[in-house]
Parts: sequence; structure tokens; C-alpha cells
Amino acid sequence: MKILFKSIVLFLAITLSACQSSGQNEQNSTLKVIDKVEFQQKMNDLEGYQLIDVRTKREFESGTIAGSKNMDLLDGTFEKELNSLDKEKPVLVFCAKGGRSNTAANILIENGFNVVYDLKGGYTSWSQK
Repeated sequence: MKILFKSIVLFLAITLSACQSSGQNEQNSTLKVIDKVEFQQKMNDLEGYQLIDVRTKREFESGTIAGSKNMDLLDGTFEKELNSLDKEKPVLVFCAKGGRSNTAANILIENGFNVVYDLKGGYTSWSQK
């Protein structure tokens, strides 16, 4: 039942992100999918960035990028947790391989976040040497 719920939530998130409106916030927003080298560079260069891990709590606890906040995309609270973030500060987002973080990045843009960077290949890519 839990897997079915997560599947439905993920399906809805993907569907909603595919139906992007052309609102003013989105026109002024930046969403870029970047590799781990550029992601690390953003972490070094940007001030006040928000680093978000959208994997499950279990995945997060097994290892993450230092300084990240866990906001599970699939547990049904992701959009509510967006209120804890500053829309004016850059957001760096990642998941395990890039699928969930892309959905999350689109949700962030739809909700008025100005600058969002999505880690291509996710934590799997990040943790490889």
C-alpha cells in the first residue's frame, strides 16, 4: 500500500510538472541540470544556497552531500516543506539518479523559486570518484 501511495504521488508530481503554466514567476526563473563538477562549483561560489536531498529518509541516512536538508519528494509533505525555503536564494537539488530531483526542481520553479540547479545523475554520480 505504501509503494502504491508513493507511486501515485510521484505520478502526480510528474504530471503536474509537465503541465507547467507560463506564469510570470516561471519566466524569471532559472532551472539548470548540471554535472557534479559544476554542482560542486556552485556550492563553492554561491552564497546562501539551499541544498535539498529529495530522497527518502532511509536513503538520506545512508549517505548524503554534507549540509543537505532532507525533503522526501514521495512522502506527501514536499510541497508543504517548500515554505521553509527562501524563494530568493539558489536551490541545489538532488536525488539518487536524477529523476525525482528533476520533478522536484520543476515543482520549485512552479512555486516561484528563482534559481534551481539539479544534479545530473544524482547522489550516485556525486559519490563516484
